[in-house]
Order: sequence, then structure tokens, then C-alpha cells
Amino acid sequence: MKELLERSVANYAAHSNLFEALGPVGYTIALNVRNVTPELYYSSFPIEWIERYTKQSFTLADPVVDFMFMGSGATRWSDIKHSRGPEKTAMFLEIAAAEGLKFGGAVVLRSQKDPTVRSLVSVCRGDRELTDKELSDLEISFQQLLMKLEFGEKLTSRQLKILTLMASGATRQECANSVSVSPETVKKDVEVARKCLGARNATEAVAIAAARKLIAVSNAQVW
Repeated sequence: MKELLERSVANYAAHSNLFEALGPVGYTIALNVRNVTPELYYSSFPIEWIERYTKQSFTLADPVVDFMFMGSGATRWSDIKHSRGPEKTAMFLEIAAAEGLKFGGAVVLRSQKDPTVRSLVSVCRGDRELTDKELSDLEISFQQLLMKLEFGEKLTSRQLKILTLMASGATRQECANSVSVSPETVKKDVEVARKCLGARNATEAVAIAAARKLIAVSNAQVW
């Protein structure tokens, strides 16, 4: 995902450099979370911690995950009040601290178009709490990042139709016949869509469009 963000977001390095500076132990980004599934996810946390987190199913005890669904804005890990009680937060933070993940901050921002869709950045350090200014810088940077992603170029209805047809396995000629243009125009439309979506190729463009729910893909459709 990091490579995708680097291709899709202007000056992404400025954001990632801040995340790394504030979270030298690691940071996590989860974008456009619907229900429990993020559209895009990246974590630089130590692989040993990620494996233990997954194996021991820490999700329900993680105060940051709870905050993502119950709150919004910027907060320190230690200030989160878990909806299942303070013992949940204390237990998880004690386990994390033993692994060197002692302090952290998180920002949760909700989509203006659909408040049920959330995006998260969480950073971790082992030496001290984040200052108020650092939390503010984290929130501003993350908000700018989301704005760059959300307010980019919009795909046309024809481009979306072509991506939908491609998802169902249609050839370039079949797409051209369906939308009444030449195969060369289809090729150009796909290239424009690829660049707008930050995809490396047409297949990835279809996958990203489907993940963002720009196109409807049935269970029978493949690409």
C-alpha cells in the first residue's frame, strides 16, 4: 500500500516522514474503513508484534481499534477510554509496553460524505508521550493526506462503465461495442482511469475502483 500512496499522493514523503518521526517504533494507516475492512492498509510495526497481535486476536482489546469505531479526532493511546471498560485498555497497553510499544497517538477522521466510513493513523514510540503540538501536527498531516486522496480527479461515467465491463472479463473490443466508442478510445480511457487511481496497470485500476466502491462487482466477476 505504501507504494500506492507514494504514486497517488503528491509529496507523500512529507506525510510519511512525519509519521515515522512521531512513531519511530512503527505506525499504521487504515483508509476508508467500512464495517471492519479498510480499503487500504499499511503498518510499519515490528513483524513480531504484528504476528502476535494477529495470533492472539488482540483486535477487541486494542483501544485504538475501539477509538476508531467509537470516537474521532486526535488522542494519546493512554487517554482512550475503551467502551468495554478501563481494564481492557490497561491490559492491552501493559502487553504492548512489554514489547516496547509504550506510548502512542491516534487520529480518526470520518468521511464527510459518509460518517460511517473512517480512516485511521496510529503512531507508536517507546520513549515518551506525544506532546499536544505533535498530536495536532499528526491530525493536520493526516487530514491533508485524506483530502489529497478524496478530492482528486473524478472518473467519467464512461470510464467507470469500462472498468465495470473489464471486471466481468470483457475484452477491449467488447467494451468498445458496449459504450459505442473505438477500441483506441477505450485504451485511452483506461489509461486516464489508471493514472487517476494511482494504479500500475489496468488490472490494479479495476481492483482499486472496486475497493473504493466506484464500480459494482458481483461475486461472479473476476479480473
